[in-house]
Amino acid sequence: MKLLIGLLLIVGGIGFAVIRYRKMAAQITESQYMQTSNIKDTIDLVETMRTTDPSYRHYVELKGDLVCSAPLTSPFASRSAAYYSNRCASVSEQTSTYHDNEGNRHTRVSKHENELSREHQSTEAYIKDSSCPTPIYVNFESFGNDIDLMECCDRFEPTGSEWSNRFGSRYSRRMNMGGRFLGYHLTERFFPSSTPVYILGEVLRMGDRYVAEKAHIAQKPSKLSYKSEEQLVHEHQNSQKSALLIGGVLVIAGVVMIIMQFT
Repeated sequence: MKLLIGLLLIVGGIGFAVIRYRKMAAQITESQYMQTSNIKDTIDLVETMRTTDPSYRHYVELKGDLVCSAPLTSPFASRSAAYYSNRCASVSEQTSTYHDNEGNRHTRVSKHENELSREHQSTEAYIKDSSCPTPIYVNFESFGNDIDLMECCDRFEPTGSEWSNRFGSRYSRRMNMGGRFLGYHLTERFFPSSTPVYILGEVLRMGDRYVAEKAHIAQKPSKLSYKSEEQLVHEHQNSQKSALLIGGVLVIAGVVMIIMQFT
C-alpha cells in the first residue's frame, strides 16, 4: 500500500508542477512579449478583417481606463462595482459523541457551513484610451476564473446582529437546521467601477459595439485585471516557484513512502 501511495504522490507532484508551471509560463510569455495595442488600432484591424470574416475575433492586449456610467453597489460591503461576486452560508454547530479505543466516551463539537446563496452580477462598462473616442465594452462573465477581483468582505454575522435581523429572513427557507444555528458567513469580491484596466483577450464586433471577451483560441491565455502588467508578471513568476515547491514536496513524500515499504 505504501508503494502505491508513494507512486501516486510522485506522479501527482510531477504532474501538478509541470501543468501549473506551463500555464504560468504561457501567461508570462503573452504579457511580456505581446505588444500592447490601442483601441483605434484594434478597431481598425477588426473592421479590416471583417470584410472577409464577419465573425472575426482579434486576440489582443489592451490597457486603458474602465468607465461605468451606472455602477453597482455590492450588497455586503457597499463597494462601487462594475462586477461583483458574493456568497452567503449559514453556520451551525453540531455536537456528537464517540468512544476511543479504551471505551471512554468523548464529546466532539464541530462547525458546518451550508451555502444559501451565490451571486454574480455585472453592469455595463467599457474601456477607453486617448487613441479614439470609440469604446470597447467588457464582457465580465466571459472571463470566468481569469478575472482579478478585490476582496471586500469576509465576515461572520451572528444571530441577533443588525444584519441578521434585517436580511436573515430572506434565507430562512433555504436553511438546513441540523445542529445549533450560529449565524451567517458572508464573503464578497468586486471589480472596481473606475480603475485602470488590463485586458488580454479577444475583441469582436457585436451589432454596433465592440466587445472584449475571454479568448476562444486554444492554448491562448486570457486576463481581465485592475493590476498592472508588471504586477501580473511578478505574481505569475511567484506561482511558478510555488508550483515547483509543492511538486517537489509531493515527490519527496512519495520517495519516503516507497523507502518505508522496503524497510
